[in-house]
Amino acid sequence: MIDKIVLHLKHGEFTLVEGSNYTVVTPRMNISTGEQFKGFEFSGITISKAYVSTDIFSLNITNYGAYINFNPRKIINGHNGSSLAHQQFLLSIKALKYELKGYLDANIDMAEIRSLELPLDTVLDHDACIDIGKLWNSLDAQYLDHKKVSGGHYIGNSTREYSFYDKTKELKEKSDVDIGSNIFRVELKIKTKKKVQELTPLKYLSDLLVEDNFNCLPYCFHKIFEKDFSTSVVELLLPNKEMDIINLLREKYNKGYMDRYWDISNGLDGILEKHGGISGYREFMKSIGLSKDVIKRQVSKIKSLLLLSGQLGS
Repeated sequence: MIDKIVLHLKHGEFTLVEGSNYTVVTPRMNISTGEQFKGFEFSGITISKAYVSTDIFSLNITNYGAYINFNPRKIINGHNGSSLAHQQFLLSIKALKYELKGYLDANIDMAEIRSLELPLDTVLDHDACIDIGKLWNSLDAQYLDHKKVSGGHYIGNSTREYSFYDKTKELKEKSDVDIGSNIFRVELKIKTKKKVQELTPLKYLSDLLVEDNFNCLPYCFHKIFEKDFSTSVVELLLPNKEMDIINLLREKYNKGYMDRYWDISNGLDGILEKHGGISGYREFMKSIGLSKDVIKRQVSKIKSLLLLSGQLGS
């Protein structure tokens, strides 16, 4: 679950490759002093910006450092309509590093993640535009500004933003790509380094190379979305979110998957709050098809922990 990524390297953490096909911009003149604004040295001249764009990435060098913008899905699939497994993501990073060699000498594994886009796709049996209109009338977001944009809707603030739109229609119109399904996309963009680090387990590109960090991004999305929107909107767009998370954990961890579910739910308190107590958790487990033995063990675990903490009478 990942779309566009912007990486940041500070000056001193990279070297521009001489002879590369950069477009450069020289510093403007300060009219009041007659001096040039601040710049940096490249190929023997002072510049304020250098940039280049390829099929793999766009690279901008400013006084604040190097910004590498790329989309792993587009690198692998040629478009961003299909998701990637972690191994495919690693292949996209390998391609990015190979392409960057001609322009930038740096260890990009240690580049900080400046911004990140996380998409959630819902497959519909009809035109997604119908649901966008209905959804817009019911949206109730906290601390986020609303506006309608071409092809969909936008809600956001200075640290994060959501886009709601018909992904199938966009791909057909912009890229002449037919993905064969009606996809309604909710796209979350985390816009600052600070928020990336606060809302996800990520700081550097190297953190995304760790499979567990990569695989927990759907959970991060759900947690942020639940905080930002009303219950009715969450239920409309994320009806099976907990089942999806458990299925993902079951595939990866086999017998230990419920322990991992507790970990990402913030333990006992998180489980009880999320499911409305023991009865709610029991009904949830039944609804997603867990066996009677698993349900019994989970309920016994909760009761034992509550007894130990003095919250359940003996």
